[in-house]
Amino acid sequence: MERIDELTEELNNESCYVRWRAAKDLRRVTGTQAIEPLIRALHDDECLVRWVAAEALAMKGDQAIGPLLKSLRNQDHDVRWRAAWALGRIKDEETIKGLTQALRDPDADVRWRAAWALGETKDGEAVEPLIGVLKDDSLDVRLAALEALANIQNRRAVVPLVQVLMNESEGIAVRIEAAEALGKIGDEAALLPLEEVILRDEPVTLHEVAARALSLVKRQK
Repeated sequence: MERIDELTEELNNESCYVRWRAAKDLRRVTGTQAIEPLIRALHDDECLVRWVAAEALAMKGDQAIGPLLKSLRNQDHDVRWRAAWALGRIKDEETIKGLTQALRDPDADVRWRAAWALGETKDGEAVEPLIGVLKDDSLDVRLAALEALANIQNRRAVVPLVQVLMNESEGIAVRIEAAEALGKIGDEAALLPLEEVILRDEPVTLHEVAARALSLVKRQK
């Protein structure tokens, strides 16, 4: 208990090095006593301290889920996105509801990390919320959602992914990510769209990715 109190006090030290070291040392403290001090450290003025605190909270696993979900509603957007990142590292289905709500956050940094975190759960419950942000205003959010859908590999995502792939007004990076996701999912419904993209007058990079995706789908038939 004395060690916890000492480290907690060090988190208030004027020296950013002392605060960083204290957050780092709290990673090794077992039980739940270190969680609240680490949550407070997410507000630290120094970026390195905030990162170590987020990493430490992720290492606490399911013990930290409740406080991290609460932090998704914090007024500070930096706290919210670090909480989403930590939840993604924990990879627990209990986080899905809170992360789904974070997809509607006004800050794009929070939304894309929430999308990434949902992909880390690899849970089918996250598919529809992720499909819902494929038209997000932020490129980073759209790319994160596509990567997440590729990780989950649920066939319910195939039709929306095909729509993204075939949308010539969409950015090339997004369409490439959609093609890769279709290859990973491996559903036959992607065969014709992928073949059509290969035959079209499209950028070489998209042709190459679509060809690889097509090969993956055929292999899984």
